[in-house]
Amino acid sequence: MGEETVVIAPAVSGIVPLLGAIVLVACGLLVAWRRKGAGLRPMSWSHAWLAVYVVVLAGASVFCFSNLYTGQIWQLVVFTVSLAVFGAATQLPARWRADGSSPQKPRSVTDGARDLAVLLACTPLSVLALEVPYNDWIWEYRQYQESFTIEAVLVLCLLALLYFVAGRRGSGSALGVISLCFVGVAQYFVYAFKLAAILPSDVLVMGTALAVSGNYEYLISGSVLFGIVYAGAALCLLSFVAPSRGAKRAAAEAARYVSCVASALIVAVMMGAFVTVPEYAEDPGVHVDSWFTYDSYKHNGFLTTFITVAQDMVVEKPTGYSSEETTSIVAQTATQYADLLLRDEDHAASQAQFEQQQQPCVVAIMNETFSDMSVFDELHAGYTGPEFFNSDIDGTVTRGDIWVSVNGGGTCNSEFEFLTGNTMAFFGVGMYPYSTYKLDDCECLARQFDELGYTTTAMHPNYPTNWSRDVIYEKMGFQKFLSLDDFPDAQMIHNEVSDAATYDKVLELLEADDTPQFIFDVTMQNHSGYTRGDIPEEFQCDYKPSDWGSGDSLVSLNEYLGCMKASDVALQEFIEQLRELDRPVVVVFFGDHQPGFSRDINEAFYDDDGSAEYVQRVYRTPYLIWANYDVAGSGRFEGDEVTCTAYLSALFMDSIGAPLSDYQMMQMVASRTVPAINLYGFSDAKGNEYLFDDTSEPTEDGAVSSASEQNAPQECLETIDLLERAQYQRFIDR
Repeated sequence: MGEETVVIAPAVSGIVPLLGAIVLVACGLLVAWRRKGAGLRPMSWSHAWLAVYVVVLAGASVFCFSNLYTGQIWQLVVFTVSLAVFGAATQLPARWRADGSSPQKPRSVTDGARDLAVLLACTPLSVLALEVPYNDWIWEYRQYQESFTIEAVLVLCLLALLYFVAGRRGSGSALGVISLCFVGVAQYFVYAFKLAAILPSDVLVMGTALAVSGNYEYLISGSVLFGIVYAGAALCLLSFVAPSRGAKRAAAEAARYVSCVASALIVAVMMGAFVTVPEYAEDPGVHVDSWFTYDSYKHNGFLTTFITVAQDMVVEKPTGYSSEETTSIVAQTATQYADLLLRDEDHAASQAQFEQQQQPCVVAIMNETFSDMSVFDELHAGYTGPEFFNSDIDGTVTRGDIWVSVNGGGTCNSEFEFLTGNTMAFFGVGMYPYSTYKLDDCECLARQFDELGYTTTAMHPNYPTNWSRDVIYEKMGFQKFLSLDDFPDAQMIHNEVSDAATYDKVLELLEADDTPQFIFDVTMQNHSGYTRGDIPEEFQCDYKPSDWGSGDSLVSLNEYLGCMKASDVALQEFIEQLRELDRPVVVVFFGDHQPGFSRDINEAFYDDDGSAEYVQRVYRTPYLIWANYDVAGSGRFEGDEVTCTAYLSALFMDSIGAPLSDYQMMQMVASRTVPAINLYGFSDAKGNEYLFDDTSEPTEDGAVSSASEQNAPQECLETIDLLERAQYQRFIDR
């Protein structure tokens, strides 16, 4: 997290924690020898605590020997010495231990007070174990005392709950400390890989995360080690907390059991109320930056922000919503658009072509992380973007930029917006509809094309369980789903099935079936991370921005640009093959999001003035609608059309003359007032951009590109209100 990578010889760095582990093993053996006549039970418990430190030090040694440690050598030494001291302390003689050590000593009020003191001391240590691995702003917590106080109370409740569940044993609370530290380290890696925060909805898609976890290199820094040090200190204190080992009577044991259960229930109720009753965004005023939630985690603390995001996951009914009224307004808007079609010769021509000629096959390609990084001032390195994609491609119906709602990850949300026409703007931060909502019978492209007599196929050359696609696609009405097993011996680029291999599969499908087909291809080739060193030589790049990046940053940038080059070449070859195909085919090609490091580039190249333009720069990808035949009426498009993922399906259906649903007609009308909308904001017909939750004022020259939604034209706000009501009706209230 902001540390410079220091090259330390693995043989040197690995020896340090290994020596610590050896010292602790020797300490454990010495204690065992000295306790030889005292019985094994007390020895076995203390050795169980010791084993935790030995395992952690041994694991750190493995990371170092594998050249995966990137921190300073002094941090490694502090880490090793600290854990060695804490581990050794767990072996102190019984008279030092807070466990009712006297054979006949009953538990007293003093013991309870001592346990409470330990839990209180472990609370800040546990907070640091959670925050320090990923949060380089943690020592500025005084600016956000209320948020971190909430987090401390939550941690104390967790430790107390586990303490009682374990029968007043420190080992129960220890599980809480270890879990919190694990979450902090996990957040460290998620940010390192995707520049993102762990969101509540991520818990529902752990399978997808695990499926792609092998794509990354797990480098650890000094901050991770220090987070573990704080956890180690807490575990050391907790090792001294255990119930009395005196003579036990059945009645006393039963009373203790009932007392522990009752106490655990009381703490659980208190904790549940503390999590659910206050509205964190309102009562404590926890602000979540929707466009970069990770900063909010660092400002407010992981648990506080996590709960705030979770509380905002419920889609609330729009104010004044009426299903009947919404149906009427959408129908009126659709009629308005139908009337426009009748008066527009180009629209009429494309519609007649679709109805009277053979219906074209439609190939929709959502290309993994495809973007044009030249939008960042050519990367200050003369980068001009994907060469073929940016050329004048004969057969282009229209092209331009789309606004997406994710960056660096969250592919399924771009997929959801495109297939359903629903925008993430009305779901909130941290939502993954694929894992949260019932998609049975929802309106989507697969069903729409099925009703038109098309064969519908989805393909994704990876595990079918990613984002639960094996279930979701069936619920959305796709007749077939091709996944990783359907691509045996496929060409691999960047350790994934190549774009070209998926295009070959598309051609196979087109040649095997003469009926109209809708094929949705979600590629995998360009998936992060970008330090694998596996780009074929012909696609390798060597761009060096003059004022950004060094070391691993440049490696990531050029590996990613190499992926873009490979994608560009594959698309060119695919289009050339489609030109030779004796049947009409339409291609809709777009990127699902930019790579996560585009945020860093945006921050380095431009001043963060809080404007919508600054925010939205990392939420744009290019799209292309192309056909291997002359699409009637396509001259009505001027080129470089700006739209959004939610509108794109209606736009391409309209462009080829396919029949639109009432909702899609409403979207086409809405796009004249609000041409683009995503999770973070929207634009107006003049190209001005607005943020949903920005509080900044217009600039001195009156520019509204930095204005909040309150400064937007009234017609834009009315259009957004219509979009929200219509989406709520068709997706939530159904």
